[in-house]
Amino acid sequence: MTPRRLPPCLLLVSLAVGAACGAKAQLPDGGPTGLTCPAGQTACNGACIEGACTTVVLARVAGKPAGIAADGERVYFTDWAAGAVMSVPPAGGAAVTLASGQAGPSAIAVDATYVYWTNEVGGAVMRVERAGGTPTALATGQGSPWLVAVNAAAVVYATQEGKVLAIPIAGGKPVQLATGQSAISALAVNASNAYWTGYGDGAIATTSITAALAGMGAAPTTLAPADTGPSSIAIDNLNAYYASETTGVIRKVPIGGGTPTVVAAGLANPHALAVAAGSLYFASYRADGAILSVPVTGGAPTTIAAAQAFPHAVALDADSVYWTSFNGGTVWKAPR
Repeated sequence: MTPRRLPPCLLLVSLAVGAACGAKAQLPDGGPTGLTCPAGQTACNGACIEGACTTVVLARVAGKPAGIAADGERVYFTDWAAGAVMSVPPAGGAAVTLASGQAGPSAIAVDATYVYWTNEVGGAVMRVERAGGTPTALATGQGSPWLVAVNAAAVVYATQEGKVLAIPIAGGKPVQLATGQSAISALAVNASNAYWTGYGDGAIATTSITAALAGMGAAPTTLAPADTGPSSIAIDNLNAYYASETTGVIRKVPIGGGTPTVVAAGLANPHALAVAAGSLYFASYRADGAILSVPVTGGAPTTIAAAQAFPHAVALDADSVYWTSFNGGTVWKAPR
C-alpha cells in the first residue's frame, strides 16, 4: 500500500485562489506542514515562495480520484474506488455527486450537455447531464473500457482489450474504429479523427471517426515510428504530442504524420498530456510527482506544482490547470 503523501500547502476548499497558507499552515485534516519559512515568504508545495500560494485543493475524497475534465463552469472527476462521478466549482466549494454506484469509473469527458465516463470494471460507457440526473448507459458489455473522449459527432472510447470504438452522439450501436491494438494507453479526438498511443507496441496511430460513422471505416494510420512505452497523447491543429514514461521524452509529429521532433527530454515519468495556447501541460507520475508545462516549440519545463502524490490526469480551462492525485485522494487547481 502506498503511504498517503501530503503536500505542504493544502488549503481548505473554502479558501479563494491566491489565499496564502502561512508558514505553519494547517492541513484540512489538522496535520502541520512541517515547513517553516522566513518572514515575508509562504510555505507552498514543499518550498518557501514570495507572495501567495496559488495551488489549492478543490476537493478531497476518501477514494481514488482518477479522470478529470473541465468546461469553465465546473470541474468534473471520477472516484475510481468509491464508484462516483462528481463535480466542483472551479473557484472551490462543495463537490456534487452526479452518479454513484458505478463500477470503476475511470476516464471522463464533457461537452455542452453531458458528462461521459467509462466504467472500467463494469464494462459500460455512461453519461449524465452536466447538472445531474439519472445516468444512462450508452453501451454495456464492452469488456474493460477505460479511456473516453467526445466531439460533436461521437463519444469515442478505448478498451483494455485493444479496441477503439465510437457511439454516435445521438445514441446507437458502437462502431468499431480499430481492433487488435496493443495496450492502448491514451486517447484524443478532434472534429474528424481519433488518435491514440499503444504502450505495448509503441504505436502512435489515428483513424477517421467521420468515415467509420458513415460505414466507410479504414485501417488505422501510423503517424510516427514506434516509440518506447508511449503513455499519453494530446493534439492541436498542427501536431500530435506524445510522451513516453519509459524514456522521459515528449515528442511532436505533424497531425497528418511525418518526422517526430523532441519537445522535452530528461523528464521523470511524463504522463497525462494536455495542450492549449502554445503550451503543453503534463504530470510527472511518481510518489513525489509534479505538474509541469513546456512550450510546444520546446524549451525548459516549468514546474507548476511539486510534491504531488501520483498525479493521474490533467485538464485545462481558459485560466487554470486541474489534476487528480490518485493516491492522495485530492483534486487540485493552479493558474496556467
